[in-house]
Amino acid sequence: MKEESVDTTTLEALLSSHHYNMQRDIANAFREERLGDIVEGATPLDIDVEAPKVVMHIVPFDTDGNCDLSSLYDDDGKRLTPLFATTHKALFVRHYNIHGILSSAAVSQQLSAISFVQQSYVQLFRNGSLESVNGEIINGKNKTIPIVAIEKGIIERLPMYLSALHDLGINTACYVMISVLGVKDFSLAVSSEKVSWDDSREIDHDNLILPHAIVDTTYGEEDVKEALKPAFDALWNSAGYPGSVTSDHRSMINNN
Repeated sequence: MKEESVDTTTLEALLSSHHYNMQRDIANAFREERLGDIVEGATPLDIDVEAPKVVMHIVPFDTDGNCDLSSLYDDDGKRLTPLFATTHKALFVRHYNIHGILSSAAVSQQLSAISFVQQSYVQLFRNGSLESVNGEIINGKNKTIPIVAIEKGIIERLPMYLSALHDLGINTACYVMISVLGVKDFSLAVSSEKVSWDDSREIDHDNLILPHAIVDTTYGEEDVKEALKPAFDALWNSAGYPGSVTSDHRSMINNN
């Protein structure tokens, strides 16, 4: 990790402090408000309200509330790519809005058409908070959740978001909060010798509000994978499994 990273001792101190509790309440309130807007369809883009969604929120500790976003607007935009969006299949658009910078991905419905449907976005707020929403990766028709692809995509994308925040001057710890919306009666799409199908159950909650993680803006893939394991475990628990088995996510993807 880089020299500016928040070390383990600092994170443990935050966990036991009154300051941590206050920041946690602020982050949870932000998450609750934003999820309410998403469920109601009050999003920056007109994404299908009924579509299942994966949502990530990042809320930094102690920002001054007014970051200069211009450097991120002017770069190549890859660090603000929405969750699970692929550059060879999507049209990316980035512009300022009332909250900060909106980066969206649209997918063509027809091979020869110029018509694109917006499926995902990243909203970067002026205070350094970030919201990433994808309404495409979960298949609402067959009610399955591609859990391996979701974990892999989050692990790969989160360090890019953290790097972007680091370049905004955010060198504090951040909350990362994953939510999976609209998935009651869904099951996990898993094919691995590590998983017993006897454990499999349909999810009995519509919205899964997974445990938050505390990360640092210099974290790489291995760091975020470890930090997010409790959240991934909870997602697997919701479908009847003892916990996530995707620590070796690359080999599992090859098996699916």
